[in-house]
Amino acid sequence: APAPNPYPMIGRVSERTGFGSARSELDDRYDELSRMIGEADAEREKATTRNHDVPVLEGWVRVVPSLDGPIRSQHTERISMVLSMEHERAEGFNPRGVSGKRSIGYDILSTHPDGLRREIEVKASCDRGSIMLTPSEYDHVKHSSHAVIHAISSTSKPDRNLDVVSRPDRLKATKKTIHEVARSEIERLAD
Repeated sequence: APAPNPYPMIGRVSERTGFGSARSELDDRYDELSRMIGEADAEREKATTRNHDVPVLEGWVRVVPSLDGPIRSQHTERISMVLSMEHERAEGFNPRGVSGKRSIGYDILSTHPDGLRREIEVKASCDRGSIMLTPSEYDHVKHSSHAVIHAISSTSKPDRNLDVVSRPDRLKATKKTIHEVARSEIERLAD
């Protein structure tokens, strides 16, 4: 059955026109166009009505892992620990990782044959932004005479930078849930 005519003024050619075979061609064309309009309406209806049984692709998203996510963070921390230990060895110290032991407030215990001792908190970031200290880390750097901070920015070789703060008790921090030390403070007290 042809679709209802949405244009009532336009319709089948009237019997009164007397066009003969031309009328028949016009009637056929009208039927074809009516069928096409009906199909287009059905397609539009189908496209705008959701069938919950059939998934419909409405768009796409490319998911890119966050550079600050847990995998990148663990990788950055691991590289930073290695860089700090290499620095300590170059200074003649014997570094040992202790970050997995309790909440002692530092990551590396570094001893020198002369008896010197460094309790190093390693802080790493992918930029030269502020560093964050947990309450136990902050308490340690403020009260231990052996406390040292290694602030590493960018673990990539060409941009790698290690700032050593041998007197972290002098750092000024903004107290939050954790303590934030501005990069300018790191640079001000870096040896």
